[in-house]
Amino acid sequence: MTPEPADDQVVVGVVTGAFGLNGDVKIELHTPSPERFSPGNQLLLDGQPTIVERMRAERNHLVVKLDLIPDRDKAESLGGHLLTIPEEKLNPLPDDQFYHFELLEMSVYSDDDVLLGAISEIITTPGNDVYVVQKTGFRDLLLPALASVVLDVDVTRKRMTVRLLEGLEQAEATISKRKRRAERRRANIAKATSVSETDTAQPNTNPGGLRMPIVSHSENEVPWRPNYRKWDITQSDDGTTSSSMAYSVIGVGAGAPLHTHEADELIVVMEGVLEVRINDEIHQVGPDHTIVVPPNVPHGFTIVGDSDARILGFFPIQDPFHHTHYLEGGPANQNEE
Repeated sequence: MTPEPADDQVVVGVVTGAFGLNGDVKIELHTPSPERFSPGNQLLLDGQPTIVERMRAERNHLVVKLDLIPDRDKAESLGGHLLTIPEEKLNPLPDDQFYHFELLEMSVYSDDDVLLGAISEIITTPGNDVYVVQKTGFRDLLLPALASVVLDVDVTRKRMTVRLLEGLEQAEATISKRKRRAERRRANIAKATSVSETDTAQPNTNPGGLRMPIVSHSENEVPWRPNYRKWDITQSDDGTTSSSMAYSVIGVGAGAPLHTHEADELIVVMEGVLEVRINDEIHQVGPDHTIVVPPNVPHGFTIVGDSDARILGFFPIQDPFHHTHYLEGGPANQNEE
């Protein structure tokens, strides 16, 4: 169990996982002052003093080496553990900035004085924080930390006043989260595949002779790997010139060996669990997550768990597998270059 911080301690970071083989950890920041993690600074890890040995910034987290973490085994055991500092060491912030601990459990009111709930969680994103507001009997309300939304914050009274922009309205929780996700997915599929009643064109043709972007997965399956079925959604004859996408159903134990691409790759996990290797990191990635792989970064994956996986793969170029280099194993089929 992760120890709770003492009353006089403030959380400045959370360990989210191991990085590499030498005891480095990934840190989710809970402070607007990342310099707290500069080499030589002292923090508290579960209440124990620890010194930062090295630090570097990644896309949306820090990679930090602490003297209390000697190796990867120890780093892997610390997921979810807290890094804190004494409250007395907090730096003063500008009037429009707040520490997370000051906002959690704060009551949130609309600008017409209706109680919307209390902040139960703060999601950190590259653009801005997002406040998760919970109220019994209502769906969670997600509020972006923007000046156009957050009108006033009174730390002393633990009260926030917000303006609900269009699309942020609160709704009663009449159905389960899983059912809501399923209904949204069905609605999105219906929107993507619907044809206007006044449209007289056949689904697979248009006046220019190109295929319409309504793709039957039964038509475009390509030979791939054992227990790994793949369909090309975009092809050169459908008018797509600058991107490609593939849909795959992959059985447990199957996957892709270590390889690189010459372009970015996005892998959207819809079902199942992937054990992903990127450089020397290993992650388990489940549904509703996207794996972002930069160009020329070694990566591979295997399906784990007890069910098949369904994924979407996206590249910003055509024919990406003609620009693939295998570091283990080999091409998926003999036609691949």
